[in-house]
Amino acid sequence: DLLITRIAQLEYKNITIEEIKRIYVEEKGYLPPGEIILYKSKDLNGGGKDTGFDGTIIHFYSPDKGINQVYTITRGSELFEEEQIGQSRDWPYNIFGIFTGQITNQFEQAYRFERHVSNQINNYIKNDLREKKTQGNSKIVIPELRKFGIGHSLGGNLIQMLQINHEYYEKIYAINDAPPTAYQLAYIDRDFMQNIEVKFRIDPDDPDQLYSIPPDQLKAFGEEYYRDRGANIHHLTAEEDMLYSVLKLRGFLDLGHRTVIDTDPTTDGIQKYTANLSDSDIRQFQQLLGKLAPAYEKGGTFAAAAALLGIDENFVNSLKRVGVELDKYLRDGSNWKSINFRTTYGPGFIQIPIWASFSLPDDLIKALADLVKWVPAQYDHLMEVKESLKSFVRILGQMAIPAAAKFGELIMEIQTHLNNITAILSELKGLSARDLISLNPFTIIKTAEKLFKTFFEIQNEVDAILGKIPEVAANLEEMTHDFKVAIDAHGLEHVSNSLAGEGRSYAGNDLIRTKGKGSGQIRVNLSSAVRVYQIGMDHYEQKDDVIKKLQRLHEREYIDDFHHRKSRIMNKIHAMESSPRSYSHLLPGSDKEITGISVHEHFPPLPAQFHQTLDEMFQYYAAEKEKGRKLLHQIRHSIEELFKEDASISAIFDLR
Repeated sequence: DLLITRIAQLEYKNITIEEIKRIYVEEKGYLPPGEIILYKSKDLNGGGKDTGFDGTIIHFYSPDKGINQVYTITRGSELFEEEQIGQSRDWPYNIFGIFTGQITNQFEQAYRFERHVSNQINNYIKNDLREKKTQGNSKIVIPELRKFGIGHSLGGNLIQMLQINHEYYEKIYAINDAPPTAYQLAYIDRDFMQNIEVKFRIDPDDPDQLYSIPPDQLKAFGEEYYRDRGANIHHLTAEEDMLYSVLKLRGFLDLGHRTVIDTDPTTDGIQKYTANLSDSDIRQFQQLLGKLAPAYEKGGTFAAAAALLGIDENFVNSLKRVGVELDKYLRDGSNWKSINFRTTYGPGFIQIPIWASFSLPDDLIKALADLVKWVPAQYDHLMEVKESLKSFVRILGQMAIPAAAKFGELIMEIQTHLNNITAILSELKGLSARDLISLNPFTIIKTAEKLFKTFFEIQNEVDAILGKIPEVAANLEEMTHDFKVAIDAHGLEHVSNSLAGEGRSYAGNDLIRTKGKGSGQIRVNLSSAVRVYQIGMDHYEQKDDVIKKLQRLHEREYIDDFHHRKSRIMNKIHAMESSPRSYSHLLPGSDKEITGISVHEHFPPLPAQFHQTLDEMFQYYAAEKEKGRKLLHQIRHSIEELFKEDASISAIFDLR
């Protein structure tokens, strides 16, 4: 459990083969056997929209030692995506994908990643087998591929979903996982949904009926349905983990077996808060979220916030269309007869021209008729949203989320605008498009006047709400942050420290070794000490190489060059002394010749100071290098001596 928890924590950083080996040695005392191959989701070009899914598949492979194992790690929720600070796709997926079940994109991407890498691994094994047989090893036997799954938080949900839908893995390790929900499975597993429809006699065309099923009955049905497929799921759960408390909420399934660890004896977690949640509030909010899911999938957080506030896209587009046509009408009809009326929310008196025949332009009539068409749906949606927002604020208050009060104040301001709009719309509910094409000119005038007045009033209210949407979106992001801060116990470091044996603890993914107690306690960051030792030794090796290179350059560029120059001169002297006549052309006149040449050579040696300066420099650097190495060895020896009962310490220092 501890080894797997620490490896899973690497997934949130840059997981590497070296780091896997380090943690393996720290926990097991020896290197992992065989070859390690990594496959990362970010390195695979899967195409399509980025859903926020991240994962790594680790392949441990050694046919000679009978090892052929794969561990799929699905990463949990992150506050920000890599290279996209300020954005998070994981937390909205927790809401829309797990709680309501209506978004499945991360699960689908996890599924594609699993299938793609599995094909790569199978091809790698086939090629390796073919190559070994080509080399004459005809008796080689590749052990059967064993597959395991690891997931934390959202990653724990995804790895369980892969298992209970496709049964890929021999065993699943779900650490502080977000449990799957019956709603999530209903949207992914069509067979399960059909069984629900038959069992509870719900209408498949009405998604709200799924959420109306008594949660205890749906939970019992789902856990029985997936009992066998989830039997090999091993949950490792901190008792204080926030996600552990949601198991009692509607729709969440508890599959497999669970080890619960008490990571903080001073608290029982937040179950006392979730126990106060009203199921009717949760259901109402869940139904609202279900309706927001398409908006989020289409336009992200901003679109979901607009939908949360009850602003129907079709209604807003109709308002914009009326505005465009009205501008054209006011501009082009300045010489027509006019009527005047005062608007409560508009810019004072408005002059609306009416054609002598009491008719309006066709495009304006169509725009007004379209606006009338969307009035009833917008009115009903607003009434529903107003109640759902109240449930949302109550839930936040019951959960004691810090941003709830501020968010509640913002919602109350928006509620005022919503009340104004619903009051205005209620006056229009009796109108129909027929009133705009009536044969009675006075009906047309009255209807047009009412619509124009309403248009300005609604436009003002909608603009006020739309102006608050960025603030709503910002508050949602703030609550996401508060939510994440509130569940520190959910983190893997917290779990690792709870699993650690005596004298061991963890800071991040570093191993801390402790000796003694009380004021005499000594704490050593062993992982950091090993890094200092290994990086230091590497630097001194590099320094040694540089010194040797400088010495070789000194020998070549100065000592050897001096001897080469001397040798060339001696060769020239020998040639002149042995063939003097060949140099007669150097004498003036043609009646003279050289019959003998004798050279008296003298080559002074290189100055002693020249040798001495460089030798002293090399000796200084060599002494510094040995001094540094000695210090590193002393650090290592003192740590090994401090923990001499643990033979694995030396192995950790020697790990390469």
